[in-house]
Amino acid sequence: VNDKGLLRSQENLNDVIQWLMPYFACNRVTIISMNCSTPESIDMALQQLTDESIALLKKFNVHIGCYANAQHYIPDRWTLQTSDAGIVRSVMTPQFYYDKFVKKWLTQYPFIGMIGGCCLMLPAHIKYIVDHVETD
Repeated sequence: VNDKGLLRSQENLNDVIQWLMPYFACNRVTIISMNCSTPESIDMALQQLTDESIALLKKFNVHIGCYANAQHYIPDRWTLQTSDAGIVRSVMTPQFYYDKFVKKWLTQYPFIGMIGGCCLMLPAHIKYIVDHVETD
């Protein structure tokens, strides 16, 4: 998702949930994941969910996955052919990612089904999540 919490094609997560609803009913979709986006962008997408969308997720037992990256913002026109490896944000330590984003997502959004990391998130980030999610 982009820095406005929208898909790169400019739709929001509510639109995706509506489009996928027929697949929820026949159990072909059980999770929708946001991947390779800044944690701030994923956070914004989650905040934009309507009560109607949340009710549909609950009704069909569909979860949301959050796999943020540790890069600076990725432009909308980003492609594999035009990018470099990206620059890691020095602030995106395992503790920062967990305390500022993961903990909030798990506390505020009961439909979160997977948490992980993408580009430049390291095994240390995942280990920190695993070590702390059980005790918080």
